[in-house]
Amino acid sequence: YIRFIENKDFVLVGLGLKPSLCGQGLGNIIMKLLKNECKKRYGNKRIALEVRSFNKRAIKCYERAGFEITDVYQKDTLIGSDKFIKMEYKRRRFKIKE
Repeated sequence: YIRFIENKDFVLVGLGLKPSLCGQGLGNIIMKLLKNECKKRYGNKRIALEVRSFNKRAIKCYERAGFEITDVYQKDTLIGSDKFIKMEYKRRRFKIKE
């Protein structure tokens, strides 16, 4: 699943992949599609996501897609409290050589 939650400062992206589909490179494809869709829908608004700290595979996928850790915090959920990592997409900026 993928969902987009827009607020005034950024777009919070929620995403999930069935465990049986992990390890097939689908995360990289989804991240590329997700970034393109955010650009179409929200322009240059910042893109952020949350991930549970134990989900090392997802964190690596997000880092490869250009996301960086911006915060670590404890969060209450419907199934209890857990440690979360907030990550934001860092758009690459190119300098023009003179």
